[in-house]
Amino acid sequence: MVTLSDLEAINDVFIISSSGLPYYSGCFGGENCAKEPNHLLVSGFLAAVFQFSLQFGQKAIREVHFDEAQMAIETRKIGEQHLLIIFFASKKIKMKKLLELVKRSASIFEINFSELIQRPKYHPKLSDFKSFSQILREMGIIKKELMGEIPILNSCQYSSKSELKEYVYCSKIQKDIPIQEELQYRKMDNECPHLVSQHI
Repeated sequence: MVTLSDLEAINDVFIISSSGLPYYSGCFGGENCAKEPNHLLVSGFLAAVFQFSLQFGQKAIREVHFDEAQMAIETRKIGEQHLLIIFFASKKIKMKKLLELVKRSASIFEINFSELIQRPKYHPKLSDFKSFSQILREMGIIKKELMGEIPILNSCQYSSKSELKEYVYCSKIQKDIPIQEELQYRKMDNECPHLVSQHI
């Protein structure tokens, strides 16, 4: 049985595509996620680790353990999109319970947003999924207040149009841009790296 103490152990919540394209992010208690601008470099890393586990392992990675934290991953295929639902939590909750919660959250996300994601020519925007924070609270999965949204790749109006792995499509300049390259330029007033040179 999941207790209130278990729910209070949940910190960061991410939903990304298997290539690293962000759908949702929320900080509910992680000490660094609301104030560390490079915290979301982890999204690209997680996608890469997940892909590695598929290529070289028997099963996709489902859990990761750190000294003082842990991470649970659930996967869902919605339309053509392969999504990773990721929960970061402290060690105050057992992994079995954390996996149950992330699985339940994945089902809730699918029920609420699958129709949107499967629309013809739909390009995901973080703003489309902001309500998921409140849904998690209403469903009793998250008990903490949202400390702040984690600004993942907001600067370039990204979509899923890119067919290249590790790339996202920037609709402003109509080009594929490497996810990691964009993340390296996050400190430049959240501007797309390919647009920065145009301002000089």
